Amino acid sequence: MLEVLKTTASLWHVVAFACGFLLVCQAYLALFGRGRYDPGHNGIVRHADRHLWLSGFAIIGMGLLISGPEVYLSNPKLWTKVTLITIWAISTEAMRVYAIPRLLAGQRLPMVMAATVSLACWIYGAFLGVAHGLAYGKAPLWALMSGYLLVLLVLSALALRLNDPARLSPRVP
Repeated sequence: MLEVLKTTASLWHVVAFACGFLLVCQAYLALFGRGRYDPGHNGIVRHADRHLWLSGFAIIGMGLLISGPEVYLSNPKLWTKVTLITIWAISTEAMRVYAIPRLLAGQRLPMVMAATVSLACWIYGAFLGVAHGLAYGKAPLWALMSGYLLVLLVLSALALRLNDPARLSPRVP
């Protein structure tokens, strides 16, 4: 029965991810004039965030009950996810407190940087979610975190390319 509950929580997690990810990508591209930013999507993304947190805690709770704390908490993949979620939470708060006010004042770079870190967390988190073969010591923490760094570097290169003033298209009204 616990496996069924964990699978249900995993489906809940995937649906929450799907609801937020598309809109996060759309907002990211809008930073570079590649599409329109719709502030009406903010509530959907916040709702998806809440459901990602809730379903993530449910998955962890079921994992602890099924595998036991000793086994479940010794999984480097779990700690990579926890690290990613921490980075994601910090980047989200940095957007709200620092980057959005700067963006509204005409300074784009803080928002581009915070959004790039956040999007890298979304993308790599999705990879970890489906990378069941990397669990329970099949890959060490440093290797798993190196994967995040690689995604962050690729997205940063993309952001630099898209943020090039010569490439920025005019804002779509």
